[in-house]
Amino acid sequence: MKRRPDTALTLGSTLVLALMAAPGPAQAAVRAQLGDHGDYSRLVLSVPKGVEPVAVVDGCVLRISVPDPLRWPLASLRDSFSRRLSDFVTADGGRSLTATVPCGARVASFMERRTLIVDVGGPPVPGVKPEAPGDGAVEAVVAAVAPEVGTIGVAEVVEALNPILIYN
Repeated sequence: MKRRPDTALTLGSTLVLALMAAPGPAQAAVRAQLGDHGDYSRLVLSVPKGVEPVAVVDGCVLRISVPDPLRWPLASLRDSFSRRLSDFVTADGGRSLTATVPCGARVASFMERRTLIVDVGGPPVPGVKPEAPGDGAVEAVVAAVAPEVGTIGVAEVVEALNPILIYN
C-alpha cells in the first residue's frame, strides 16, 4: 500500500515557512506639504495615528523626531521650493527628519489631530519690537529719498546680527 502525505501537515508547514520569510511590519508613511506664505514658511506633516512627533530647533537645524521609524516623503520635500526650509534628510533609521532653517529664525509648531504644523518665520529684526497681527491690512511703505550710504562700524554689525534683543 502506498502512503500519501498528510495534506494538513504539508499545508501547515508551508504556511509557517511563508510567515517566517515575510518581511516585518511595513513602516508607516508620512504625507507632507510645504509652502511659503508672505513672511513665513509652513511645513505640514500628516502622521499615522498614535504618532506624537516632536519638533526641536538647534541653531540652524529643525529636527522632527518620532519614537518609531517612518517613511518620510523626501523626494516631494526636496522637489518643493521654500525660502526658509531646505536640505531635508532622514536620520536615526527613519526616526527623525532634519531640515536647514535660517539661523535665528522664529519657529513655532503645534499638533492638530494627526497633523504637525511647523511655521518658520524670518529672524527677528534688531531694534524692532514684533507687532501683533492686526486685521490683515498691509501698509505699503515707499521711500521718498534714497538712503545715504556710509560706513558702518563693527559695533553696529554686531548689534544688527545679535538675535537676542534686550528691551528696557
